[in-house]
Order: sequence, then structure tokens, then C-alpha cells
Amino acid sequence: MSTTSKKMISNKSQAGHQTEENAEVEKIRARVRARRLHTARELANRMQTLPDGTRVFVRFNARERFEHQVLIGSFTALGFTGLLQSFSKIGFVSWIINIMLGGIETLRTIHHLAAIIFAIQAVYHFSGIIYLWFVKRELGSMWPKWDDLKGLLGMFKFNLNMAKERPAFDRFSIEEKVEYWALLWGTVIMGITGIFQWFPMLVTSLLPGIAIPIARTIH
Repeated sequence: MSTTSKKMISNKSQAGHQTEENAEVEKIRARVRARRLHTARELANRMQTLPDGTRVFVRFNARERFEHQVLIGSFTALGFTGLLQSFSKIGFVSWIINIMLGGIETLRTIHHLAAIIFAIQAVYHFSGIIYLWFVKRELGSMWPKWDDLKGLLGMFKFNLNMAKERPAFDRFSIEEKVEYWALLWGTVIMGITGIFQWFPMLVTSLLPGIAIPIARTIH
């Protein structure tokens, strides 16, 4: 085979690969456009008109509202029962535990049930984050942006009466994002330390015994 023929075959092969790559790029662009269009339609559907004619934007759908309700309920139960256990030696707290709640074992059972519900909700939420990041390839509305820092400075000025108007934010403000990320890492820490105290025998078979009092202090 001559050199010219080899070059022609090579050029055809490269052209074929280039065509395939271009087609793949167009498919990716089409999927991105479709996702953006779907997101825009979802946002448009959240615009509702009240009976008095006022137009409002529904920030959370039914699933998200239910998730918030489960979070609030389980977190409140965990906090209440956890504080009672921490201060169980105080007179009126001991009375609440023994008379109103049926004893320390009942209190611990309630705490553990709330922890299970909270853990299920957390796993569900984290799976949604993984799907958003790695399947849809989107960072989501809670991901920090450069504009959030400018918004934070604007909030300082507004609160110090150095600015007449409150700065405008996207779907979520900087305060909401800070609270959200604090809740995420707090959930991980509280979950790990809670498991350490719930299963001390298993934990101490793998880690030094000092891990339990450290976990109790952090928790």
C-alpha cells in the first residue's frame, strides 16, 4: 500500500472519530438544554396566583415541605430527650423523666426512635445531593457563590444602617446557606458520636475505650 493511500485512510479515520466526537458533544449539549428547560418549567409552575390576585412564588414543593417537617420533628425530639438525659440529676428534670415519661429507659427509647427517623431522613437527603451532583451534574441552589459574599457584606451594611435597602439574593440567602451547611456537617458529627454511644461494646472492640467519653463530650 502506498504512502498516499495510508494517509487517506488515516485522514478518513480521523474524520470519522471527529464526527463521532461532535455527535457526542451535541448529545451532551442537548441534554443540558433539556435539563435547563425542565428546571425553567418547574420554576414557572411554582408561580401561583392567590384568590386576591397576589402572585407568589412557592419555594418548596410538597416533598420538600414534608422533608422539612420530618427534620423539625425528629430534631426537636432528639434535642429535648437528649437535654433531659444530660441534666437528669436535676430535681424537676428527674421528675419529668420518671413521672411524665415513664423512666429513663422510656426516654432513651424515644431518643433512639427519633434518631432512627432523623438518620433515614438524612440518608434520603444525602442521596438527593449525590444524585444532583453526579447524575444531573448540577451544584444546586445551596452551593456557595461569589455573590453570596457580596450579599453578606451587604447584609452587614444593612443591619448597621449603612445601606437603605436589604441586598437581593437568589433563591436562598447567605444566612440560609450557612445554616444549611452547618446542619449537614452537624448531622454527620452528631450521627457518628451518637452511634458510638449507642453501641459502645462494638466501638470499643475496634477503637480505644477513650473514644466513648470523647464522643459523649462532642455529642
